[in-house]
Amino acid sequence: MSVLRYQAFFLTVFYFSATVLCAQQFCLTRLTADDRAIDQRAFDEDSILYIYTVIHVLYQDSSQYIEDTDILAQLESVSRDLRRLNEDRDDTPSMFVSVAADCKIELCLARLDPDGQPTSGITKRQTNVREIGLTDRYYQTGLGGIDLWDPGRYLNIWVCQISEIGDIGGFAELPQNELTSAEGVVIDYRFFGEGNKALSPFDKGRTLTHEIGHWLGLEHIWGAKAGCDIDDGITDTPRQFDRYRGCPAFPQSSCGTEDMFMNFMDLTDDRCMNLFTAGQKDLMRNTLLSVRPGLVLSSCDEPTTAIVEFKSSQLAIPNPATTYLYLGDAKYDYLDLRDLTGTSVLTQSRGDLVNISALKSGTYLMLMKVKSKVIFQKIIKIP
Repeated sequence: MSVLRYQAFFLTVFYFSATVLCAQQFCLTRLTADDRAIDQRAFDEDSILYIYTVIHVLYQDSSQYIEDTDILAQLESVSRDLRRLNEDRDDTPSMFVSVAADCKIELCLARLDPDGQPTSGITKRQTNVREIGLTDRYYQTGLGGIDLWDPGRYLNIWVCQISEIGDIGGFAELPQNELTSAEGVVIDYRFFGEGNKALSPFDKGRTLTHEIGHWLGLEHIWGAKAGCDIDDGITDTPRQFDRYRGCPAFPQSSCGTEDMFMNFMDLTDDRCMNLFTAGQKDLMRNTLLSVRPGLVLSSCDEPTTAIVEFKSSQLAIPNPATTYLYLGDAKYDYLDLRDLTGTSVLTQSRGDLVNISALKSGTYLMLMKVKSKVIFQKIIKIP
């Protein structure tokens, strides 16, 4: 398994050599705030970002089989959580309401498969591999799993048996500069959806909400380890000494502040989670637009991506470039050039030339708003 993978473990604490695997929802955490220093500002705060999603269901028998209606309900539940349309949003303590955010991100089942053919966005396969989620087989058809669809165009979610005793809820592949063969999210069938096969107290679909947060770059709210000297790197989530479990009464405090244990990135019971913050929203949207732009749609009814890369025939941009970017007759509304931390280094409205002579050498992300779309391009600046 990738060393950059978050895993959610339930019920029991296990110790392995140098790695501590902890309980639900504990996660195997390897990143620190310093490792993922990223500007919290979003590229685009207004538009709703829809993510092309495919659900792969692996089951050994009918007890593990997931119905399409449950899949649809789970995706709707996650989208409500991300949009702050969840019914329990009113349970957010008044002191945190001002930072609670509509992340303006929703999940859509794919309408076209990787070959361009119509699809339901759901694949299913019976397998004889036990604990397939603990292996690398789940994303390989030839080994009993289901091949991942192009991770540059789809969010792959596998629902399967991760561990036989049900102590592992799920895990997510963290954002990386390069896509991997295991890119996506894995959820145990006993923690997927609302009711039915989902086991209380994790039967409100929040395991997937939590893992989607990891997939979009969020750490646990208390950070990579217990203590007040490190946190999740998000300015509007209070420092918190450690995780919470169960459904504690508010308020609880540590590190000199009231704790936001009802955040989706803590580990309380599903019925006690109810918010993402504005800072978490910005980081997730930055991750999606900079690292995974090919997954973004402008509508769930749109079968192709809304964020596209320039083709060489569209613009006369020397790439690598030294002094100027030549945009020709591109009719854009706004241009934003950012470094790889997400920090804006240059903005411009209109004009066919972009002067980059003052920028340091390196790789930059250029986003151009063209009507309702965002056009994305990586630019390399050389001396």
